[in-house]
Amino acid sequence: MNSVESFVDINEVNVSSRFNVFVKNASLWLSMFPLGWFFRKFPITFSYRVAGLISRLAYLIAGKRRRILKEEAGKLFGSIFSEAEIESIIKRTFAIYLKRQVENIAFDRMTQKHLDRIISVEGWNNFSNVERKKKGVIILLAHFGSFLLPLPFLAYRGYRVYQIAGKPLIDDQGFVMRKIFEARKKQTDKMPFRFLLTDKYLGPVVRALKRGGVVVIAFDGRTGTEMIPMRLLNRTAQFSPGPFKLAYKSGATLLPTFVVRGSDNKHRMVFEPPIQFDMRNHDEDALMSSMNRFLRIFENYLLKYPCHFAMTLFTLKKEASEGLNPSLFID
Repeated sequence: MNSVESFVDINEVNVSSRFNVFVKNASLWLSMFPLGWFFRKFPITFSYRVAGLISRLAYLIAGKRRRILKEEAGKLFGSIFSEAEIESIIKRTFAIYLKRQVENIAFDRMTQKHLDRIISVEGWNNFSNVERKKKGVIILLAHFGSFLLPLPFLAYRGYRVYQIAGKPLIDDQGFVMRKIFEARKKQTDKMPFRFLLTDKYLGPVVRALKRGGVVVIAFDGRTGTEMIPMRLLNRTAQFSPGPFKLAYKSGATLLPTFVVRGSDNKHRMVFEPPIQFDMRNHDEDALMSSMNRFLRIFENYLLKYPCHFAMTLFTLKKEASEGLNPSLFID
């Protein structure tokens, strides 16, 4: 789980790098601890209202982030949405992002009763019919909307849920980032799901699936060692075939899953029909066909709810520019 990000565009300020680091760390500390304490003391509905107000201010003052968002959204959606529509998308993106961060801060306070109040489910049969076979389920999602919610939602219903995660990037991040990571880990340790690190090998993941577990994987994750270029709307992106190869190796079923926030801040969790993976024909064509099927589903959600993904465009571009992860786009 990512730590709370700051909206302070320190790179726009012409000051020393040491002061930049101080400002960044201070803003992260405030976001995680004093503000985190504040949001955890109030009902989530109140926190959503506060986050909505903060998002308006963030949109106005985060000039560099707003500019990059406009550039990235323009490249991906430029021939689909007008300039005015893209501007509206960006405004909504700030609100979606801040409200998701509020949810992340209070993640360990989420109970089944709370989740049932804010989430409605579509396609539950798609999940239950596959899970009933006890051959493992790969929940295949993207960093789209409140993408973490399927984890507690399923875990509180008694399913053995795991999320694949890469090695945390905290070794050289300093005292503040380590403390934030430790605080976030304490939160997630209280939740009824577990993380499986994949920086070494996939043995634990395969075993979890073969035992009938539910493994959550982000299709747009940047931790794969192999990337395949594929067309995503107006751009050429690169994605890892890892989830599909894992399905073949373990015999698990791939289930595309998306979480959509409504105007009332309630979520619609959609379990799409499973992607049928031809176990007898595991070749390059079958692999590409399966990946393309997920991409076409993903594109439909992008076109309907672009504000649910736009901040991910910014995050991935920033991480790539800092050499932390491979770029999403290669055009």
